[in-house]
Amino acid sequence: PSPGETAEPYFLCGSVRSGTTVLRLMLGHHPLLTRCEEFDYITPALHRASPGWPDVCSFREELPHRLDVQLAELPYLPQAESFPEMARELLRLHARSGDGRIVGAAVHEHFDELLRIWPQARFLHLRRDPRDVARSCVEMGFVGNAWTGLSFWWRAEEAWERLARRVP
Repeated sequence: PSPGETAEPYFLCGSVRSGTTVLRLMLGHHPLLTRCEEFDYITPALHRASPGWPDVCSFREELPHRLDVQLAELPYLPQAESFPEMARELLRLHARSGDGRIVGAAVHEHFDELLRIWPQARFLHLRRDPRDVARSCVEMGFVGNAWTGLSFWWRAEEAWERLARRVP
């Protein structure tokens, strides 16, 4: 993008415990990039409402109760007429502290749904060995056994396959 212009966002896609957080933090030090927090509350809502849009009023009411939104310390919750408008504004709010012109976020599930809002977005896929993802999920207390931990990896890889068929 030229000076003063913002580019379409980039999204780091991969399962939980795949390295998206450390890469997101590293990329946040690049002068052209604005590091965002994780953006996992947008895609499940999109997925549940697909092929339509989530109800903006209901979605907005749920946001303050989500831990990831509380941790993001957003200055306010947008008043938007449409879900795409609200999602774009939430991404801008996440990026408020950065200087970079390219905004990014990490997403761990249903990231193929992001094309509905950002058709020109760029995507980086992180793939960690599924055995390590499963073990890490158990160690973090997300799940009780490796088989269940593997489901995080499996769902992320399925979302990536759907996304990869639709982007160059």
